Amino acid sequence: MALQQTGGAAAAKARSAAAEGWIRVAEGQSQRLQAAQGRAELRALTQPDPSENS
Repeated sequence: MALQQTGGAAAAKARSAAAEGWIRVAEGQSQRLQAAQGRAELRALTQPDPSENS
């Protein structure tokens, strides 16, 4: 017999999954806001990646 989630449990799981997604989005944005430090990172800000053009 397969276990089925009740409406409340399914909704709670969906809210938790949505919260996890927003946390990951926020983490990615904060990483992008950090200043470029290395030569490759600085070049990447001014020159497009040639592999993206193909």
